[in-house]
Amino acid sequence: MQLNTLFSINNLKTYFQYPLRALISRSFYFHILFCQRGLGFFYLLCISIVLSVPASYQVAGILKYFRGLEISSLVSQIPASYLNSQGLLSPNDNSENFKILRNSKNQPAIVYNTENRTLSDDALAAPIELKSDAFIIKSAKGVSSIPYIAIFETDSNFKPYESAVAIEEALSAPMITVWLMVSLWFYSILLFTACVAGLIAKFFMLYISKIRVYLSSAIRLCSFGSTLAGVILLVQFFFYVPINFSILVIIPLAYVVMFCHEFRKELARIGLEAFKHKYVPFAEQNEAFEKEQERRRSSIDELTGRNAPDFSNQNTAHDNSQNSENNAPENKAAQENSISNDDNQPKQNEHNNDSDKPSGPGYFAP
Repeated sequence: MQLNTLFSINNLKTYFQYPLRALISRSFYFHILFCQRGLGFFYLLCISIVLSVPASYQVAGILKYFRGLEISSLVSQIPASYLNSQGLLSPNDNSENFKILRNSKNQPAIVYNTENRTLSDDALAAPIELKSDAFIIKSAKGVSSIPYIAIFETDSNFKPYESAVAIEEALSAPMITVWLMVSLWFYSILLFTACVAGLIAKFFMLYISKIRVYLSSAIRLCSFGSTLAGVILLVQFFFYVPINFSILVIIPLAYVVMFCHEFRKELARIGLEAFKHKYVPFAEQNEAFEKEQERRRSSIDELTGRNAPDFSNQNTAHDNSQNSENNAPENKAAQENSISNDDNQPKQNEHNNDSDKPSGPGYFAP
């Protein structure tokens, strides 16, 4: 298919409808199974790029908010600390277990609280709190707790100045970098979700629904079924919606279960032959194309392979035929002489026979 046909206006309109149809249409998954081979991962990449656009603007707004709080300069004022093997943070100087860090506007921005005290007054207004086992981020969406062991190496020293430089670079990242990182985040989660769900769906379709498909086909169905999971991930950027990874895997599996039910129902309603005629024309065209290619390859093999005709023998036969035509008069004369000799042979034999007969008075010839 040519590129101008592939990206025509009508085809682009159809492509833009794919996410919506993947969300609400069970019959659309027949088209995915039989006519969209090899497009599962590409579809996930496309929706990841699209979903990351609004998410990137949200992330950019958060980064701008933290830049306004002068977080990078305040991090350099955090007391030097040590993170032990259990993931617990403690200051090198025990007298600095609790400290409130304020920006140039005298706003509380970071609370260093390794004693896990109950906060009050200005400390409650600080958006970031460093506790003994995790740091807490407070936002309009809610409160997020991130353990130190999830992002830092244990049995290591916390170096405020190096951390301040790294945070400054992260907060100053350009929009294109934020968009690429968020796109990669979406794609990695959706890809892993589709692969896990596809592996489960493969066994479900084979042993429960009695539908035999390749693993790649099951993953492709789950890739399109992960559209709703991508939407939920996008919502999390704007609202506090805690969701487990197992829920993300269940979402495409639910679409596969509904598709299998529709598959068996449609097959029982119209019969096998009508089902194949309705849903498998693409596969039949591919099969016919492959047969035609095989026939062409066989024809080429006949001309170039072991079964190729020996044209040298044909040339030799042609030369022999030409020589036969050139020697035709001589052959004809030789043939006439042969016939003449054959005619004279009986006479000669007859003469010889007569000479063998006895003669004289004792011989009686009737």
